[in-house]
Amino acid sequence: MQSNIQIPHYTDEDYGSWQYYRDLLPREKILAVLKREDELLRSKETQDALSLNYDGDYHTSIIEACSLRALKENGVTDLVNGLNGLQTSRMIYARDEELLKEMRNIAMYMKYDVSGDTYLNRGDKVPECRLRTLKGEPLLLSSFYSEDKPLVIIAGSYS
Repeated sequence: MQSNIQIPHYTDEDYGSWQYYRDLLPREKILAVLKREDELLRSKETQDALSLNYDGDYHTSIIEACSLRALKENGVTDLVNGLNGLQTSRMIYARDEELLKEMRNIAMYMKYDVSGDTYLNRGDKVPECRLRTLKGEPLLLSSFYSEDKPLVIIAGSYS
């Protein structure tokens, strides 16, 4: 049996501009998924499961299960890209202030997000900055630069 569903063709530029994710998780759907995900995360079942073990990987798997369930319940079938889209929804809709405000009111983990837009664009040279290793030793970001390999920076905290 053939499907009547037409699968759109996306170019690398579409992925880079977030259009693929906006199509996969349009405005109303992302709000519904975030609302359901928040309900699942706050549920007694989830909170009880989170209190059983304090291992980060264990917590991550429970949180991811809630996200995947929320996506499935809202009709998202491409769960890999759906999860990526959900986790980066603030960037996908970065220019939609009204939607961002609604998203912050729904999702517990977005309410206190103070990160903002960057002035850097793809391909820009990153300004020099001083870093420290986990042992406290100083180093410069430029020590990681290479002409033949891209540098990907993932920021976070260590505790």
